[in-house]
Amino acid sequence: MVVLSEVVLSEVEHVEMVLSEVVLSEVVLSEVVLPEVVLAEVDMSGVVLPEVVLSEVAMSGWSCPRWTCLRWSCLSWSLSEVVLSEVVLSEVVLSEVVLCEVVLSELDMSRWSCLRWSCQRWSCLRWSLSGGVLSEVVLPEVDMSGVVMSEVVLSVVVLSEGVLSEVVLPEVVLAEVDMSGVVLPEVVLSEVAMSGWSCPRWTCLRWSCLSWSLSEVVLSEVVL
Repeated sequence: MVVLSEVVLSEVEHVEMVLSEVVLSEVVLSEVVLPEVVLAEVDMSGVVLPEVVLSEVAMSGWSCPRWTCLRWSCLSWSLSEVVLSEVVLSEVVLSEVVLCEVVLSELDMSRWSCLRWSCQRWSCLRWSLSGGVLSEVVLPEVDMSGVVMSEVVLSVVVLSEGVLSEVVLPEVVLAEVDMSGVVLPEVVLSEVAMSGWSCPRWTCLRWSCLSWSLSEVVLSEVVL
């Protein structure tokens, strides 16, 4: 039982830190409790993570009631055969998150629970999810306003009662997508280029949208 109460990192700077070939094999974190983790003004602009590999990491019973991070920057992040079971995240706040070349291979996120997710700006140059299992994922009141993703690959994605505002997704591949119960109250897509959009199967049981605006949209080679 690891208990970290009121962990505060304020104005932390890591300049020109290089972590090459970091391998964590068979790392088990069981019943880790982080009640109030606060990362304020964390600057990881000079941090280089060229080959961070987490192999066979078990994080069962991870609990975090409140996680706050104002700025998080990571150039390369690789997760292989990661099992996240019974993860509970409440009031997750991420502001100005920058992720470049995020690779999730064989990710199991069954029974992932997140009560509130807030992200003002999410930047991801390449997001790859191959062989992932996202079953019984609950994300109520999800706010991903200003989300920018390039080359997004999502396989077997379940979004329930999610809110996606001002989302730009160029070159998105969606396979086996279930968006039942997704509510998009005010979706505005202006000058959106969606070339190379591929969707083998799109399932939507209930689609609710109060306002939908498409301005100067280019759809080339769309396969649904």
